[in-house]
Amino acid sequence: MTDDKKDPINGYPDLTQFIRSIQRIEGKPDCFARTATDCDNPACQWHSYCVKELKKKKEKAMSSKKHYLEIKPVCKDLSHAP
Repeated sequence: MTDDKKDPINGYPDLTQFIRSIQRIEGKPDCFARTATDCDNPACQWHSYCVKELKKKKEKAMSSKKHYLEIKPVCKDLSHAP
């Protein structure tokens, strides 16, 4: 696996891309952790891991939204703003 396919934070191979590659080789849709909702194919061999990845994605998205909402203005009096 080339360096561009590694997780930049941890330096590990990107498992999501790896699993999607396996799905394509098997002739199946490369849907791993792509859906906005829970996976609807419980017969898939990756189902339990996929659901966990989707949950992580949702939590990360919610976390980033929370940080965005916590930003406070530096100046309360904006009457002098350009």
